[in-house]
Amino acid sequence: MASEISKKKLEHDRLAKQNLLKVTESLYDQFKEGIIPNIVMPSRTKKNIEYNDESDVWVYGGRESERSSKTVKGAFQLLKTTHTIDFLLSNHLSQNRGSTLRELYYI
Repeated sequence: MASEISKKKLEHDRLAKQNLLKVTESLYDQFKEGIIPNIVMPSRTKKNIEYNDESDVWVYGGRESERSSKTVKGAFQLLKTTHTIDFLLSNHLSQNRGSTLRELYYI
């Protein structure tokens, strides 16, 4: 049982790392091409949270919002997003740590 949970965690961690790196690669490619960087991500609203019975956790639904660096405020938001990604990759996934949503909110 513990081995099965460990395998699932490793797979989830691998998938999380892969998806986080996709975000940074997309931003990098946009910079290289001279495009104003933007990302589309799940909307962080109360109406966009759903309970997933299969995994027994709350997840984001299908609503999306765009973050763009067209403005200083938008650029700052993208900078915070990349900082959070770096924090998750460097401090959580590489050190086998977890984090609550509350902790991530205050990063």
